[in-house]
Amino acid sequence: MRSGWAATRMAIIWTSAAGAILALFPRVFIGIFTNDQSMITAGVGALIFIGLAQPAQAINFTMGGALRGSGDTRFTLATTIVNWFVVRVPLAVLFAFPLGLGLAGIWLAVLVDYCVRAVILTLRFRSGKWSKRVL
Repeated sequence: MRSGWAATRMAIIWTSAAGAILALFPRVFIGIFTNDQSMITAGVGALIFIGLAQPAQAINFTMGGALRGSGDTRFTLATTIVNWFVVRVPLAVLFAFPLGLGLAGIWLAVLVDYCVRAVILTLRFRSGKWSKRVL
């Protein structure tokens, strides 16, 4: 249990730093890959949301990894599948098209998906149910 929390704290610290840099300077990082101003402009919103998503993604990786490593694989798989089809895909369609956010809207949906999953996986880890499983 302590290892899972320690890994999560470290991951949040490092990804928050990296995410902040991406979110604060998106044009710089997109400019590494293209000098096409229309492409850079199209990607700015998306990269900001990607940067903001990093702490939640760190929680998903570490909490999900801890749960899978303990043998609680069905729960993590079910959480991912359900979240994709209940949260990520519907929100991506909503944000990208009816709300007109395009690529940034798709990444906003990913951000929401990561946050919802981070809460679910953290609650599962905190509950300790994974440590009571008979393998």
